Amino acid sequence: TLKPPKRAVLFRVKPGAGSTAAEVKTKDFASKRWYNGMAMLDASTLLMTPSNLLGSDTAVVKLKITSSSTLAHTVSDWLPGSILYLIPNGIQVADGHLYYVGGQSLYRIKITSAGAAGIPFLIYQAPVNKVLDDLSVWGDWVSVTEIGLVNGLGLNSITVVNKTGLTVPYKILTGMTQLSSLARDPGSFGATGSYVATSYFQGGILRYYP
Repeated sequence: TLKPPKRAVLFRVKPGAGSTAAEVKTKDFASKRWYNGMAMLDASTLLMTPSNLLGSDTAVVKLKITSSSTLAHTVSDWLPGSILYLIPNGIQVADGHLYYVGGQSLYRIKITSAGAAGIPFLIYQAPVNKVLDDLSVWGDWVSVTEIGLVNGLGLNSITVVNKTGLTVPYKILTGMTQLSSLARDPGSFGATGSYVATSYFQGGILRYYP
């Protein structure tokens, strides 16, 4: 992400029978930019995090699809950037709020009736030797992958935080494995309630049990 991308494209994939896709539609972005996390705000609107190690003028952008047939769209600012939002990563919409990882911080942001961003509320702050990556929201809890800036400098974990941010988080330790993407299994992939994760650093698909 230190180099500008040569191309930036929005993809829409419709599942087909078995392991094949029924349709793959693409549309180039007018502005070539790296994006990391993405979440659906409504049926035609995406919220996305511009990926920049040093932060950005915009922490979250809003992509509005104006034509479902061509994927024509507009992109506008949704949440202004801040020095507190370095290394943007996980993002998810649940129950009228956006849950968002900015570097070492996990925020809950109220989505207004107009679909705008309310005031970010910090619900978890990682220690100085850790950084947060992806997250999964379920019930009253937000689970986030917490990894060492230097692997081995403190244990890596799945950190489970109450949405209020008012209780002490608990951690599922992952040892030397630094997790990236994270999802909670609804039961269609094996064991209901378990975590399915990937690791950018060590590779593989992994499962953890609360």
